[in-house]
Amino acid sequence: MGKETLNLLPITAGDCLTTCRQPNYICKDKTCVCNIGFSTTTDGKCVKGCSSYKDSFTVQQEGLCMWKYQEKYAGRNSAWCHKKCIMSDFECGSFEMYDDTCHISKWKLKYFQHEIWQPYTGCKHYTRNCNHKGSHCDVCDGPQYQCRDNKCVCSRGYSFVVGVGTCVGECVSYAHSFTKQSTHHCFRKYKRKYPKTTAKTCEHKCRHEKKFTCGAFHIYKGNCYTMEWDMTSLEKTWERKQKGCEQYMRDCKPNCEMGYSLIPDKNRCVRDCKVYSTKFQKQSNFICDTKYDKKLKNVDRRGCERACLKSKKMCDGYELHKNNCYIIPENKGHGAEWKVYDKGCTHHQRICKE
Repeated sequence: MGKETLNLLPITAGDCLTTCRQPNYICKDKTCVCNIGFSTTTDGKCVKGCSSYKDSFTVQQEGLCMWKYQEKYAGRNSAWCHKKCIMSDFECGSFEMYDDTCHISKWKLKYFQHEIWQPYTGCKHYTRNCNHKGSHCDVCDGPQYQCRDNKCVCSRGYSFVVGVGTCVGECVSYAHSFTKQSTHHCFRKYKRKYPKTTAKTCEHKCRHEKKFTCGAFHIYKGNCYTMEWDMTSLEKTWERKQKGCEQYMRDCKPNCEMGYSLIPDKNRCVRDCKVYSTKFQKQSNFICDTKYDKKLKNVDRRGCERACLKSKKMCDGYELHKNNCYIIPENKGHGAEWKVYDKGCTHHQRICKE
């Protein structure tokens, strides 16, 4: 009933996270498919909205839906909802089925914001397909992205967030993989030099560096140059043109914006979890919330975790600053009053169980 399965980029499991490296794609069942909210064009590309729509839809997610919509109808099935979306008075770009209720929505750019999506068991999201061709670079918005070889990829100096598909200037925690970004740019500064080294060996050196956190390296004339990386590295003079110099950025582990929780199996960020796990994800090394439920003095990370999990109020995160533990109750992290600290303040967000 209008479901269209388009195998856009068939790949093997081992290549899934390395091939599917654009913000509009996600790796699902060993195939690069359109990420949730992105529409499929007639030539198999994934774009933000369509200038004209087909009457067909693609089921993109089960268990994750929008909590904002234009109209809803109880006691309906997906076939009825499909037809209602097409026949609506407004330009309907998606519909959802949840608990035998039909929700139809007009496509808006803000649907790509994390706070729009919420986990609902049994909920199915259908995105309407485009009736025209598209470009991978339609979604290439912001300085952290650039269009290269008709693909939207991370700009030089920005790291790819594995699984989530975004590009950031600094990783909270690093993945094992790297992305080659240039063959004619070198970093101006570096921490260590390893002579007569291949790119593969340089990756290994960077991953296992003990004296500093290695986030990037370049290879020039057979030598490996590793470097530490953070937002301050992106200065005007952070790189130089050099023919034959291969530049690599280390990828990030999946991470969410401040105050949002990760659903690991879906690689999505949501405001609140339906069910919370007992695991946490560090989201910042220097930004914390000024609102909290409880303050505990002289408590380490493990003690703070236990306090959060045993809290009478639902706790979705905690913070550590100057040997003090701050318990953050559910919903406090959204629209929070974040404060930047010079150092020492870490924010840890609770991960969803499903």
